[in-house]
Amino acid sequence: MNGNDRLRSLIENISQLIDVKTGWKCTEWPCAEPLHYHQEDGYNCGVIICLFARWLAEGLDYNRKFSMRLERERMACTLLGSYYSDRYDEVWSALCLI
Repeated sequence: MNGNDRLRSLIENISQLIDVKTGWKCTEWPCAEPLHYHQEDGYNCGVIICLFARWLAEGLDYNRKFSMRLERERMACTLLGSYYSDRYDEVWSALCLI
């Protein structure tokens, strides 16, 4: 069983459990892997997951190129609000290589 088959099997098992507990019938929902950006390093997975979720929710193209640095900056501004934008230069170096 390759990685994709194993993942699909796990999704099916979890869906069956959810159906039993909630009655949602999510085993009937389509399961697909759309074309998407693939991570090229070992440390940006959280950023990529957040971007994928946002783009999917907003109906945007999630197979596009993007600047990881810019997206990290946008996330910091969203999470930290105007404080980050107003004090950009001072805070920049303190926020985990954003």
